[in-house]
Amino acid sequence: MGRGPATALAAARLKAVNVMVDPSAPPVDQPRTVPRQAAGSGYFWPAVVISALLVVGSAVVAVALPARPALLTVRLIMIFCLLLGGGTCVVTGLRRRGAERAWRLLVAGMVLGIGAGAAEMFPAMASRGPPVPRQDASSLAYLIPQAFGLAGVLCYPTDPFDLSLRPPGRGRDRRWYVITIMDGLIVAGAVTLLAWITILEDAIAAWGPLGDGPIYSIVLSANTLIIAVVVILVVVFRQPRSGGGLSLLIMGLLTVTASIASYMAVVVRGGTDVPRLLDLLLIAGPLLVGLAALAPETSRPGRAAVDGSGDTFVPSRRRRWHAMLPYLPLTAAGVATLLELSREDIAQQEEIWALLALLLIALLRQMTTMSDNIRLLGQVEEKQRQLHYQAFHDPLTGLANRALFTERLDSALRRRDLGAGRLAVLFCDLDGFKRVNDEFGHAAGDDLLRVTARRLAGCVRPADTVARLGGDEFAILLDADAEDPGSVGRRLAAAVRAPIRLADTTFTVAASTGLVVVDPATGPVTADALLHRADLAMYAAKAQGDGRQTVYTPDLAVPRSGSALRAALDAAARGEPADGRLAVIYRPIIDLTTATPVAHEARLAWAHPDLGATRPLPADDALGLVPALDRILLRAACRADGSGRPLPVHVTISARRAGQPTLVDDVAAALRAADLPPAGLVLQIRPTPRAAGPADFGDVVSRVRASGVRIGLAEIGAPDTLIDAAIGILGSAPVDIVTVHSDLTATWTAPGRDDPAAALARTGLATLIGLGITVVADGVDGPATAARLRERGCRLAFGDPCGRALLPSPLPHADAADHADPRHADLRHADRCRSP
Repeated sequence: MGRGPATALAAARLKAVNVMVDPSAPPVDQPRTVPRQAAGSGYFWPAVVISALLVVGSAVVAVALPARPALLTVRLIMIFCLLLGGGTCVVTGLRRRGAERAWRLLVAGMVLGIGAGAAEMFPAMASRGPPVPRQDASSLAYLIPQAFGLAGVLCYPTDPFDLSLRPPGRGRDRRWYVITIMDGLIVAGAVTLLAWITILEDAIAAWGPLGDGPIYSIVLSANTLIIAVVVILVVVFRQPRSGGGLSLLIMGLLTVTASIASYMAVVVRGGTDVPRLLDLLLIAGPLLVGLAALAPETSRPGRAAVDGSGDTFVPSRRRRWHAMLPYLPLTAAGVATLLELSREDIAQQEEIWALLALLLIALLRQMTTMSDNIRLLGQVEEKQRQLHYQAFHDPLTGLANRALFTERLDSALRRRDLGAGRLAVLFCDLDGFKRVNDEFGHAAGDDLLRVTARRLAGCVRPADTVARLGGDEFAILLDADAEDPGSVGRRLAAAVRAPIRLADTTFTVAASTGLVVVDPATGPVTADALLHRADLAMYAAKAQGDGRQTVYTPDLAVPRSGSALRAALDAAARGEPADGRLAVIYRPIIDLTTATPVAHEARLAWAHPDLGATRPLPADDALGLVPALDRILLRAACRADGSGRPLPVHVTISARRAGQPTLVDDVAAALRAADLPPAGLVLQIRPTPRAAGPADFGDVVSRVRASGVRIGLAEIGAPDTLIDAAIGILGSAPVDIVTVHSDLTATWTAPGRDDPAAALARTGLATLIGLGITVVADGVDGPATAARLRERGCRLAFGDPCGRALLPSPLPHADAADHADPRHADLRHADRCRSP
């Protein structure tokens, strides 16, 4: 009810949905800079301490001293505080300009006028006169300072309290005026009722309404009543522009007004004095006024402020006080009326009818406020609906935006996981859109986008989702039970290709479309991955030109350039799951005589999320990743053989890598980390065209072999290896093992071949065997080939005598490579192969 929490909630919500400030109010419609602290404001807190000491000291004097000394001392302190508060207003007012000067000087006139009256009465009181004299014609002089105080309150720089609730470009509506009038009636009626109960009723009853005494009391009471009403209404309907000065000023003026009212109440009841503690009101009031003049002018939290958009807002705590203030005088009047009724006959009391009238006005005010709250809440709900629409729709075309499309795609994928059927995503990009902007302007480009959006939306079912993802890119989600997605894509492309009139020119634009279909049998996939696949298909279609449509296949995810492949491999080496993971593939080296494994070879493979497990990575430097990949493989392979068993591990590196001095430290670090003896590692060098010079090999490889690691020559006869490079390595490095590529093995073991290539292969490999170099053959396809190899002196070959393929062992990313332990899969395989 009322202007309580519901109004505060509605107002706060209106603020959250950008209810703008009325531009017709320049003082608050534009952002105000924080004012510089005025001169004198640095004395505020010392003045607070002094004021508190004066009030506390006066209270102690009033209680501790005898009646007569207490009276004189307290009244002297009162005169001093009146002069101090008024003087502070004068000094600070002269240092300011405009409204800040006006209100200070006007309030100073009120305080100093009351102080002058108190000083004029002090000699008579000191000569045993009454502490509170009766009113006469001279008492009307107090109307002048009260008029100054009233003018000072009205001059205080404030703004309307309801400014932040007005719709943009509009003033106040009739409801605001109705509420304002009723609030004013409640405040004025309640204060009048209080004045009647405390002063006016006794004055009229004692002397009659036209007597000399009561007429002065009535005039002074009426003036005091006007000041109190104006002060309360200012608090209710206005808000200060900065600082807490208004609060202190209001408290000071209400305190002074209450003090004057208490003195008149004593007089009309025939009394001549008041309790000494009541004098404290006329001591504290001027001090509060002086503190208001000294208060800093910078904005404080909890006051009306201006946000970053220039809109004025009022915190909820202040709104609650604003809602309660009109009813505080009504509450006080109600309590006073009940106390009055408890002493007399209720049937003869006029106060009860006045109170009932005020309650009726308050009820009407609450009903008006309730209607206003309902209207405000309706506006909030409408703004929230608008904000929700704007948050999930493209402002240009009205289509769904990326956020809404992704949300619906996620929902469709969840339904597919529950067996709802297939779904498809189409990704469209307009061909030549940039040319439209360049030739016809951005307005024509916007028209093209709007027409394209209408055409796309008209070609699909209402259950499907058409979205503009940004620029000239559109996406269409075809949910379950849709027709053939390829047919839909072709229909969309034909609709987009229809001629369009742009800037008085007929123009035709095509759309390149990428299509990805997710069947129930498709594995788990995320919305982002699905959009990425559709985007890849769209770019493949755009590369073909002429508005083609391309269906996504995994090979579209293959990096199309060396830089893209390097980036993907680099990310996989760092362990980023979006680019796959590196794995180690182990292949046994078999003794052809006993058919048992005597060693194994380790190679890196790339398990890509779209491509699946790819072939072992070539050990060359085409991508510039050889040092990192070789280091990963070397450490992982050594750890795989770190169990202490006697099977050596063969690791292949590029020839260029073998010539780098850092290889020595990398090998030593890998052996040390795996606690593997040097004899358990065979470092195979692949003679690629990028091989380093003999001098490089002679130093680096000799140092590695001196540590106990055996050196091998890998894949002799492979298409990308060179005989001259192999001969150069054999001449510059001590080689213990040579592995033969499957092509050369086939040439070497082919029955009945007497061509020069076969003769050269037999002669060369026989020479190596004769020199004591171990030869390991690859591509052994059966027992006959194994028998011919044994006849030629080759005792070892790559393969699996058990006829089972090895599974790749996943490898952690490079930063955690020292902690990987993929040896267990290889151990299990080796154990299986030991028993035929």
